[in-house]
Amino acid sequence: MAASWAGAAAAQRPESPSATLVEATASAAGVISFSPENFTQFQPANALDMINRIPGFAFSAGEQVRGFQGAVGNVLIDGQRPSSKSVTLDSLLARIPTAAVERIDLIRGGAPGIDMQGLPVVVNVVRKPGGGLTGALDFGVKGYVDYSVGPLGKLQLTRKSGSLTLDGTVTVELVQADSDSKQSGVASGSLSRRDGTGRYTAFGPTALDIDAHLYQLAASAEYRRAKDLFHLNLGAERMGQPRSEISNLRTLAGVAFREALLQDSRDDKAEASADYERQLGSGVTVQMVALHTYKLNDLLSSFTTPTSSTVSTRRGVSGESIARTSIQGLAWRGVSFAAGVEGAYNTLDSTSGLIVGGVPQALPSANVRVAEKRGESFITLSNKPSKRTSLELGIRVETSTISQTGDANRSRRFTFAKPRVIATWAPDSSSQLRLRVERVVGQLNFEDFAASGDLTLGAAAGNANLQPERAWVFEGALERRFWGQGAVVLNYTHREIQQVNDRVVIVTPAGVFDAPGNIAAGTRDDIKFTLAVPLAKFGLPHTQIRHTTTVRGSGVVDPVTGEHRKIGGLQATLFDTMFIQDVPKWRSNFSLGARFGYDLGSYRLVEQRHDRRPYAVDLAWNWTIRRDWLLRVQVDNLLPKVIYRYRNTYTPTRAGALVQQEDRRLQGSQIYTARLRKTF
Repeated sequence: MAASWAGAAAAQRPESPSATLVEATASAAGVISFSPENFTQFQPANALDMINRIPGFAFSAGEQVRGFQGAVGNVLIDGQRPSSKSVTLDSLLARIPTAAVERIDLIRGGAPGIDMQGLPVVVNVVRKPGGGLTGALDFGVKGYVDYSVGPLGKLQLTRKSGSLTLDGTVTVELVQADSDSKQSGVASGSLSRRDGTGRYTAFGPTALDIDAHLYQLAASAEYRRAKDLFHLNLGAERMGQPRSEISNLRTLAGVAFREALLQDSRDDKAEASADYERQLGSGVTVQMVALHTYKLNDLLSSFTTPTSSTVSTRRGVSGESIARTSIQGLAWRGVSFAAGVEGAYNTLDSTSGLIVGGVPQALPSANVRVAEKRGESFITLSNKPSKRTSLELGIRVETSTISQTGDANRSRRFTFAKPRVIATWAPDSSSQLRLRVERVVGQLNFEDFAASGDLTLGAAAGNANLQPERAWVFEGALERRFWGQGAVVLNYTHREIQQVNDRVVIVTPAGVFDAPGNIAAGTRDDIKFTLAVPLAKFGLPHTQIRHTTTVRGSGVVDPVTGEHRKIGGLQATLFDTMFIQDVPKWRSNFSLGARFGYDLGSYRLVEQRHDRRPYAVDLAWNWTIRRDWLLRVQVDNLLPKVIYRYRNTYTPTRAGALVQQEDRRLQGSQIYTARLRKTF
């Protein structure tokens, strides 16, 4: 929800006298400071709203992966990275009210005392000192046309007293889900099937209904002294998501039949983390982090037709414990350094079952325990040879042991060196060129080691032989800022990938199965063009357009067909445009967003699937009723949300004959969200 609010308010700063502050504080050194006055006209509610108005910056909350180093986002708070993983970065930023922000720094290429976390661009939110009790109460509703309305609520409290700050948040959402571009919380449409020759075999209406029941609790404490800083974070979350997909079909002969896909999932999470920082003098700082996370996932699915029934179950219990120590400071002649070590212990206990027609099926790796012991050490040196250039050299060395017991027993050890070079050059205060060369190593999804039951395609095996994906990454970015609040960024990234994580064939004594696995090599190219244009020079004051075009190409050799294809699960081309109109005299802003081109392909043993959403159009209005009251109204799917799914099924594999073609078309209705926020 925080992300959707950000989208509703993700305007760039309009043309105004305060906009000159941006150019006044920009420097060739690569740091641009935004004061609260830069955002006054838009009445942002919190730091997240402010960040999403910075021209040329795209917020990232970080990856949900194991470990601490790999889960980094691109925003710091008071120069520090939050130690919590279960409480997302956007949620933490939404807790910081606008009145508590002293300034926001856009750092491009590095700044003294700032750990860039290996990123070429970060934002640092600097909070004001002060005391007292502050808070916010959000309450609202969300619903679909012709469907029930669900409540939304959040209470946030912050208490500052001297060196101690206490913060707590309670969130409740009981709504119908609209979780991603592939599905809508409620939708209706049509389903048709044809055989391998193209002759229709069945057709009829279909309907989808997904609920989302979210409960969250989060609390934190911060104690700050002259040279010491201590954080403690606690969090808990429960997400329930029942889903039903009902199709009432008819054959060409007029025979009616019903298919029902029912799922009930529950995810529970709990986390405790702490970090301590000590300034040793001479600009040297030591930080220690400890974190433990517990997760429980239960999934029950059933698929019934007049001639068959399939029931799939899966239960996973996982844990993650992390300890990390780092030191950073100034080494010699302007060279800054950062070094540290991180250790982690991760576990997953997974149990899966598949029953077809009342008969239990044998699943490879149905009951497994996966454990990983992982350590990483790193050192980074950074320097500004001149006011216009910066250079960062770093290397991380990772070693891990992954063991699997249960239905499959295996233990393997991996060691990877991950060097990195980042260089920036600013020919003037408005332009910057950024280059990055880095070796990256992906993290394995522990659930891929365990079997799962596919309700329409049968069993999918776990794979005890999985290896982490690794790649050499070559990236270049060219940025140009103009008209005080305009920006254009062109970014190109090329990856040479080894052991691509995709889908492969597993042969066992029980048969041939589809499974997650490694394809020897592949490539991936990403071109991203970002543009923020204020329109005041064209006679449209307080108006701006923000546009992003992403073009992605990839390639591997398919392990089933031997043909060249795209890497599965990667979005190809996407166009995203937002038109923003601020109306200061009404204390309002309006945004109209449109996205085009969503197309996601996946490739399995006997199936090729494409999920497509041609377009999405959303409208939002933010109204500051008065200083402490904010109303936000959002309409998603202003044009009906249309989702297409195309599935081709082959026998005995995708290298064989086409036996069935299935086309599914779902249309979701408009979603209305209204939230009222009271701050105090």
